Amino acid sequence: MAIQDQGIPTILVIPLISLFMGIILFVALLFRAEELFIFASLTLSLIGTVKLWAKGSSYHLLNYFSLDKRKLFPGEHFVLTLFAENRKILPITLSVTIPFKSLSCPETARQNLTKEGTLLWYQKAEFKWEILAEKRGIYEVGPPRLSSADLFAFFPIKLPFTEVHRVIVYPRLIPIKPFSITKRDFFGIPGVKSPFHDPVYILGTRDYQPSQPSTYIHWKASARSLHLQEKIFEATTQEKVVIIVEVQGFARKQAKEDFEQTLECAASLAYNLDKKGHALGLVTNGLTVMGRRALLPVARNYEQFSSFLEVLAMLIMRPRRPLEDILREEVTLPWGTSAVCFFYQEDPSLTTVWEIFKHAKIPACFFVSHGKTATLSPDTTCPIHSLKSLTLEGGDRR
Repeated sequence: MAIQDQGIPTILVIPLISLFMGIILFVALLFRAEELFIFASLTLSLIGTVKLWAKGSSYHLLNYFSLDKRKLFPGEHFVLTLFAENRKILPITLSVTIPFKSLSCPETARQNLTKEGTLLWYQKAEFKWEILAEKRGIYEVGPPRLSSADLFAFFPIKLPFTEVHRVIVYPRLIPIKPFSITKRDFFGIPGVKSPFHDPVYILGTRDYQPSQPSTYIHWKASARSLHLQEKIFEATTQEKVVIIVEVQGFARKQAKEDFEQTLECAASLAYNLDKKGHALGLVTNGLTVMGRRALLPVARNYEQFSSFLEVLAMLIMRPRRPLEDILREEVTLPWGTSAVCFFYQEDPSLTTVWEIFKHAKIPACFFVSHGKTATLSPDTTCPIHSLKSLTLEGGDRR
């Protein structure tokens, strides 16, 4: 939305007008012009009264704003509401302007949501905007710029307001084809019969047992309960999958549309894997809107998928360092993990990542959004797939 220019409500707010009326009043007294004297006196009295009214409009005024949703998908709406309450006998005019900008795309034009209304004595009011989430990203709403004024809005008074909200728009979820991931089972006995506890799968906590190793202690839960708590692990039955997104290739070609489609496919694949009960992790060499690294350890809990989507929502098309360096120096994958990698095209970085996984005996497959598909080498069974081969044509998007 464009900024609404309120303009000058009346010439009475111009300081020179008060000076001019003062001169007229002096001349009227000097020449005993009764009608001119009454006109100048009334005008100056009106200006003074309205100024006092405007100054008092900011007292005993309660206001705050809220959002009905803070996390949503493209195409969904959220409602922004500003509540105002006039707790005095003096009626006022309230003007509201709320900035709305994208942190993910700073070059996007900043929008301003504006409204104006009148509050009578001891009256409450709500200013509402229904906003469509169009694209993935992080959006900042606020702080509102409020101004109260007299009933004629001649002399607005700015009100301090520092509250800011952020809205997270996840990548769009799209239908994808059934996809099987090659996995490696290292523990042999599935389900609760397995004698091995997998540290990836934490079911809950309980009081610490002295017979358990100290590495099982859940320090955050212990601090909350003021008693030592240990983690309860699930035996290894689920598959562990790390999804990898290489950002540098997209940034080099400035392929924004391909980058968004890749993130949609990555989010949709994670959604399907989460429904099957698989553990998820995320590795990218991109930065987030806060300038932080975008890594998510492989884990399985009720917050993992939402954390996965949040990282993708914050991801920007700006590489932090080569992906192969991150895999060598910053990432430790648990045993039995499989990898699904998304690249812009087949390049030396893709080949290097494959060599890293091959040396670590980690099953991996690759999807590219641009270029022809091929096999990495004649002796490998892991081909490079086209990103289009993962999506269903004509499917409804969420």
